[in-house]
Amino acid sequence: MSKKHLLVLMAMLLIAAFAIVGCSNEEATTDETDPVETTPEDTTDTDSEGTDDSDETPEPEQVDISNAEYVGSDSCAGCHNAQHSGWSETAHPLMVQNVEKNPDAIKDYTRELMEAELADWENSEFTTIGGDNEGKRLTSFDELVYVVGGEWKQRGLIRTEHGFNFVQFQANPEWVAADGEVTPARLNSYGGGQQYEDRCLGCHTTGFDYEEMLANQDRRGDDDYYFEDFVGELGVGCEACHGPASEHVSSPSADTILNPANLTAQQELDFCGTCHARNTGQIDPATGEPMNHQDSIFYKWGDDLYDHKYVTSIARAENVFVRYDEDGNVEGYWDTDGDQRFWADGSARSHRMQYNELEANVMKMNLDFTCSTCHDLHDPSTLKGGSWEALISADLERNGTDQSCHQCHDTNWDIDEAMPYKAMSANGVQDMRQHTFGTVTIGDVPEDDNE
Repeated sequence: MSKKHLLVLMAMLLIAAFAIVGCSNEEATTDETDPVETTPEDTTDTDSEGTDDSDETPEPEQVDISNAEYVGSDSCAGCHNAQHSGWSETAHPLMVQNVEKNPDAIKDYTRELMEAELADWENSEFTTIGGDNEGKRLTSFDELVYVVGGEWKQRGLIRTEHGFNFVQFQANPEWVAADGEVTPARLNSYGGGQQYEDRCLGCHTTGFDYEEMLANQDRRGDDDYYFEDFVGELGVGCEACHGPASEHVSSPSADTILNPANLTAQQELDFCGTCHARNTGQIDPATGEPMNHQDSIFYKWGDDLYDHKYVTSIARAENVFVRYDEDGNVEGYWDTDGDQRFWADGSARSHRMQYNELEANVMKMNLDFTCSTCHDLHDPSTLKGGSWEALISADLERNGTDQSCHQCHDTNWDIDEAMPYKAMSANGVQDMRQHTFGTVTIGDVPEDDNE
């Protein structure tokens, strides 16, 4: 592959609890289940966007890997077996999988849910492709080339003349809420017609080469056209966070690999936000104009995320609008694409919004607190669905240091109060914990005039 810009795709955001900031928007409301919003005293010298003006943001430690190539996560296992083994058990490697090579990548719940739909594919809403595909439909699992996800939900991709399109289904497994209420496995309508490589691929793969993708535009629809032609690795691999590792493999040294530990707290949050910040598009660095990409294909080590993305931000009141009900109460917050992204209290309604929530509390207070304070990308116990039990335990350690919530909180701290399940991986099911920790700082969000 040609030389690549480092595509940073760090992930699975922090789950902790700590001192929290208050709400600066007097119109924001809470329901009876929401924690009371209070405004703590904070004397930090910040501007209106919550950034510290006292010091210039330092440049991250410079490591020149401009000539390195992507070699794949398996190349790391020889020297870093424990980290590789832990990473392999997280959801990151599974973000997008080639089902022609690995049919088992299709989850059992997806097969069970879609079997009835495929039996009557001509009449099923979940077999449609949409977009400019002239009524093309999925007629069997054999037509799927890739699946996306599988931990919280799973979607399918089919080859069309335009590239790879989402089939109009999202399969969600059974969900058991904290109160014991069971939501059966179900299908939701999603994304038919969306072009995956033109919107999402950079965050679900490692070493995505944008220029190489453009060079392969004319091959879209060909039987031998695959993502593997212009990405280093399917899924979020080691090099998604550490950069292309060919030089490090041949000459192991701190000077031949990137280490996220060298980033400042804000840089790390931006680093993770490249894929965990809900946005309405990317900024084309050549023209300054919007691009449809939700991923961060031009982001470089240590960059400011806002230089690259139109982040949906209630903290900065950017790319977001507020709507009121007939009684004048805040109904929620919508992005500029017309999708509701925040509940009335400022917590996230959608998945993949950890950055959007954190910038309304952690970043506003300039806390030296990052995703890695709670999450270890090499440890599945701090990332996947069962991580909450590990993180609220009193004995979770990493390198001899308490990594649990109790590094800051006593044993009486209640995660269900501080981080209730509010965000949704599918319509109608709140199955993802919020990262507002009870209160948010909401900027002067304009009203939606197009409601």
